[in-house]
Amino acid sequence: MRQGRRLGTLAVLALAAVVGCGGGDGYDRLYERLSEEPAAFDRGVLAGRRIVVDPGHGGEFDGARGGGGLAEAEVNLGVALHLWGMLDDAGADVRLTRTTDRDFLPEDGTEVRDDLAARIEEANAFLPEVFLSIHHNASFARDRGRNGIEVYYRGDDPGASLELGRDVLLHLARNLGIPSGEIRPGNYFVLRRSVAGAAILTEASYLSNPAVEDRLRLAEKQRLEAEALFLGLVGYFSRGVPTVERLLPATDTLSAPAEVFFRAVPAAGIPLDPSSATVRVDDRTVPAVFDGGSIRWTIPASAPNEPMRVQGSIRSARGATVASAPATLLLARPAVHLLPLPAERERNGRWRIGVAVLDAEGRAVADGTLVTTTLPGGALVERRSRAGRIEMIVPDADGPFVVSAASRRDTLRFGKSDGGTPALVLDARSGDPVPFPVAAGLPGVSSTGDRAGRLSLPVGGGFVLVSARGYLPERIEAPGDTIGVLLRLEPLFGGCLLGRAVAVDAAGGGADLDGLGDGRLRGADVNIETARRLATMLEASGARVLLVRRGEETLSPHDRVARVNAAGVDAALRIGRASGNDACVVRHYPGSLRGAALARLLADALAGLPPCRETAVGEATDPFLQQTNCPACVARSGPVEGDAERLFSHHARPAIEAERLFAALVAFFGDERTAQRPVVATDGGLPVAGALVCLDGTVSLETDETGVVRFTCVTPGRHVLGCAWPDGRETALFFDADVSPVDTLRIERRP
Repeated sequence: MRQGRRLGTLAVLALAAVVGCGGGDGYDRLYERLSEEPAAFDRGVLAGRRIVVDPGHGGEFDGARGGGGLAEAEVNLGVALHLWGMLDDAGADVRLTRTTDRDFLPEDGTEVRDDLAARIEEANAFLPEVFLSIHHNASFARDRGRNGIEVYYRGDDPGASLELGRDVLLHLARNLGIPSGEIRPGNYFVLRRSVAGAAILTEASYLSNPAVEDRLRLAEKQRLEAEALFLGLVGYFSRGVPTVERLLPATDTLSAPAEVFFRAVPAAGIPLDPSSATVRVDDRTVPAVFDGGSIRWTIPASAPNEPMRVQGSIRSARGATVASAPATLLLARPAVHLLPLPAERERNGRWRIGVAVLDAEGRAVADGTLVTTTLPGGALVERRSRAGRIEMIVPDADGPFVVSAASRRDTLRFGKSDGGTPALVLDARSGDPVPFPVAAGLPGVSSTGDRAGRLSLPVGGGFVLVSARGYLPERIEAPGDTIGVLLRLEPLFGGCLLGRAVAVDAAGGGADLDGLGDGRLRGADVNIETARRLATMLEASGARVLLVRRGEETLSPHDRVARVNAAGVDAALRIGRASGNDACVVRHYPGSLRGAALARLLADALAGLPPCRETAVGEATDPFLQQTNCPACVARSGPVEGDAERLFSHHARPAIEAERLFAALVAFFGDERTAQRPVVATDGGLPVAGALVCLDGTVSLETDETGVVRFTCVTPGRHVLGCAWPDGRETALFFDADVSPVDTLRIERRP
């Protein structure tokens, strides 16, 4: 892809002279035919999905050109028009940014940026779930033999955009006859400015390759590429891409405490993973409650008066992540305290006076709060607060001055109570406060505590479930007329993960595929999905996690080691695939006793997990094991090549492997009192496949075709199981566990 003005005739001829018109392309199946059967895919998953297709370039901007003069803008449009027809026939709500050879330059405009800004503004107005920009590449080094597939995902979104990019790359690689392909983070204007749930840009092939140019002159070959893109979109939405939208608060300016609601709706019959529900506030993730199809977060009473950017996010059971459109909320509690600041004498003899404008808790009110001051002579002065204060110049500082802000005027006035019962949540073993506990009552009734464990229990009847990261949930009956409640939560796994830090490194990334199956499944993709699942389990158990590789960035061994060491972690684990003798093994550095101990636990946990019949323990001296300043292991659990590719292609496989690795880390950090707990989901005695079972809000696994799921890391104590059934209903079950092997636990679907 190249952003520039249309090449003149002389330039085209010159390029043709350099590139030439030679034969032999070296690609036996280049744009020959589909290798997949479209009828085998469920087109119905596209019904109603909002998709923007952007044919890159156009008008004044041809983009790249082949040696024979074929313009990229023309090919992009041809592919996009075919794709538009397929999506429309499938019931998608699809928009094209252009349908003719045109640009979006304003009058007298000449800059590419102006064209792109207008293009993406039109796309964003549609509020799409997917933004797909179609392009084709060229070799500026005049290497006419070069070819390859490149897919770029929005660089700050290693979630939905990366997932979409992987699915599209997979089907392009399977159907275009081009063996090499890469997925990369992209900082292109249209990607970083897109508000779509997922945004990618494709460079399906190189127009500078004469064989590619010859084929893409034909409408049937443009349609072939469109069909491959179509299958990529079907594959993406087949994983049950949910929708998340903010419902409450209805206004963007609010007080606190207040609850922020996001509605999460599953798709394609795929249940949502409750353990993946999060709310992102500015640059941090906060504790959230998921129930009844909603993601809820209560703005704590300790939150400062200022704008906050919030997004709700959740993942389907098949690993499709989606976040709501970002919303900026302004927290603006009313002024309660008006405090005079010391007056300062100016050079001209006048006085500078200031007033601190604070809320009921002594925090600065939101910037822009209107404050009115009546001067001694009766004149009125209006100021807008900044950083909780206003200033003015007056002739005399003696006063009196009457200051008003909202309902505050010369008297103290405190906000109303939320009516909840005060509670203090403590660690049952240490007696220390449990930071940021969450209480969930009836739907729509919840609260979040502060760092000191102070919590207001919601009222409204029924029971209240109190939870916190790293602790077993506790169910209590809704408190009545009591002064306060003292709650003690039992730490998960004896508290061995609380405060621990773990680095999880997904092998591969960028050009490093870490194995490639015949069906184009990349080992790097399996690794990152397993790493994400493991990180979710560890964080929900109270640990701090560093994902060394978050997306498709290319990291050298030195970069990976530097990230691990800078994070100051207690253990480091690399997850990878391999083939041959290195396929089913856990390696540690020679002489590292703790590394060897961790390796044995990991190998035991992975033993018997297909495709590996057994997992060996070995030693190695690569930089990740040698240079990290903590116990480190590299765990490989089978190649993606051959018969194993089908196994690793199943959406449930990463979660199962992650749960085994999680159990080994729990044992390594100190709690070996765990047992296996099989669970079977039944409906009238018949097993139910595809039900998502979540243990203690920490680990989520999907039942297999026999209705069974196995949790290999259950500690003694009282636990809660949540089950999301394929029909959308939910069930909760409390049970007690001990250290000995136990019979299968049954969870029944409610009528």
